[in-house]
Amino acid sequence: MLVLDRDNCVLCEVYAAYPQANGSWTAGSSAIFDLKSHALRPAGWTSADPAGLPILPGLVRYDEVASGEIWHAIRFTAPQTRRAYVWPGRHYASSLTGSQYPPMGQRFRLRAGYDISGAPDQRWNNDNLHQLSSLSGAQFEAVDVSGLQLSADSGQVRVRGGAASTPTSTRTPTATPTRTVTATPTRTPTPGVAATPTPTQAGAKVKSFQNGVVPSTSYAGNIDTYVAEATPAANYGAAMTVVVTGSDPAAGKDRWALLKWDLSSISGWVQSATMTLNITDHSAGQTYELYEALASWSETTVTWGSKPARGSVVLGVAAPNKTGTLVVTLNAGGLAALQRWLNTPGKNFGFYLVNTANTDTLAFDSSEVATATLRPKLSVTYKPPILTKGPWIESPTATSANALWETDIYGKGTVSYRVKGTSTWSSKTAATTLVSGKWQAKAALTGLAAKTTYEYRVRASADSAWTSIATFATTAAVTAVAPTGDMATGILFMPLLQR
Repeated sequence: MLVLDRDNCVLCEVYAAYPQANGSWTAGSSAIFDLKSHALRPAGWTSADPAGLPILPGLVRYDEVASGEIWHAIRFTAPQTRRAYVWPGRHYASSLTGSQYPPMGQRFRLRAGYDISGAPDQRWNNDNLHQLSSLSGAQFEAVDVSGLQLSADSGQVRVRGGAASTPTSTRTPTATPTRTVTATPTRTPTPGVAATPTPTQAGAKVKSFQNGVVPSTSYAGNIDTYVAEATPAANYGAAMTVVVTGSDPAAGKDRWALLKWDLSSISGWVQSATMTLNITDHSAGQTYELYEALASWSETTVTWGSKPARGSVVLGVAAPNKTGTLVVTLNAGGLAALQRWLNTPGKNFGFYLVNTANTDTLAFDSSEVATATLRPKLSVTYKPPILTKGPWIESPTATSANALWETDIYGKGTVSYRVKGTSTWSSKTAATTLVSGKWQAKAALTGLAAKTTYEYRVRASADSAWTSIATFATTAAVTAVAPTGDMATGILFMPLLQR
């Protein structure tokens, strides 16, 4: 049952709702959506839709079809899905793990040549609607929309330069949708409705992270270790070698690697990434997969018994067939994870490298090895953020002001300011947050002089260009007037009220 409060823009969707004889209702669960917000439900939460998404926005109205244009995503169901979900999905409802099954939240595009319809309306031709049962999975193509994501916890999509672009198609799923409750758009949305996929390589930068080497010899942001099922209370954070195996030759137990790099010095659109390891013991013919670690861990204390949860999406595959340098390229899932970490640095918990079935051992040099160039390295190609609005000054007083600007993606921006006519700049780092679906940076400028003109400039990140110099003025100082007479002593006389 779907209940829409039009006045307050609130949607309530109820699962397994049944009317009772006394006029009340029973329900299995309910979900409330604020339609003025892009916020998604918490990760892992379901709704009346098992993907954790609202149903109503994905339904098609008769009037939309009659107009010849449908300007929103449309919803359909499938008989079998995967035990996984992808953005903007928040929940899965299956025990199947095969890649032939679509994950919850996956977007598809119906191949050309089909007109379908759906939300309840007496004007529909039900005979025509029944023809939808003939559709199969082969008549759809999956669409990779990871490049549209602004934030893992927001359904807002990326819009850059006001232009809209169609996402890239990927492989066709084999699972067969049995029923649709919506319709397919018949033309491409106008600019500004959708968001562009990941930007091209033009203007991209490459930065590598390796302890004691790059981006500088002082970098020490890489931590790594492994945990062993056979010794669940042991910590191996000080080991010179990281060991991975799906079946420890001596004990028949797993050993999993954990790696993490501090990426807080960069921000922008992730284009590509590689992980470089120096292999000291390879497993010919066996592969190992990268997964996301889902909680924080300490190199010096983590054990098999205290290890963080592991994600279910493969982020890249390592196939070592010799000792020496091994380069692992992150796949689309890996790039999406990196993008989330850049957008929300506090969610960067690093990688697992595992394979639960392998019987041979993989070993590589850790961040503790003496030769710095043999330590694990992560290289990221990214495009720095750019300003989409501003900068501007807000709430100037005699001693302070706020500098604000908006960017196309999360950035660690900076504002520099100085008294007009002087040469020395002062700088403040901005705090960047999502405000009404837009990345807004804000920096508080304090300690200013009253009734003074200042120059200022900003940049979206350390890799971005400075804006042109602009000016603002502080207000005059407010002089407090000291009280006199009895008021100066804190005594206040008031007439008595007559009873």
